[in-house]
Amino acid sequence: MSVHLDDYQELLEGLSPEERERLDANWPAATRAFSPRGIDNYLKGAAALKGLGRGPAMVLAWIEQAPQVSTEVGEDVVGELARGPVPPVGLLVQSLAHDPVDVALEPSNQPFE
Repeated sequence: MSVHLDDYQELLEGLSPEERERLDANWPAATRAFSPRGIDNYLKGAAALKGLGRGPAMVLAWIEQAPQVSTEVGEDVVGELARGPVPPVGLLVQSLAHDPVDVALEPSNQPFE
């Protein structure tokens, strides 16, 4: 079964041209890494991060790195990240964008900035 990005237009409406271009470029990797349910979580995660209004960096990092996270630790983890509290998602996505090997996430009570 082939999964087409055009089938998810309602989730993609809010993405900027740059974010949409990056999603188009990463779509082949995403369809290899995720099941149809995982694709839905992946796109909902991108839309949710976009909805936070904190700029494109987190959205772009999610688009690029979530398929790799799925491949490395399983798509269920990505689904949990998409549904979980925002600060850990943002920290994980930003850390993966910088150095996926040497980053250890520490719990924090500080607000996400």
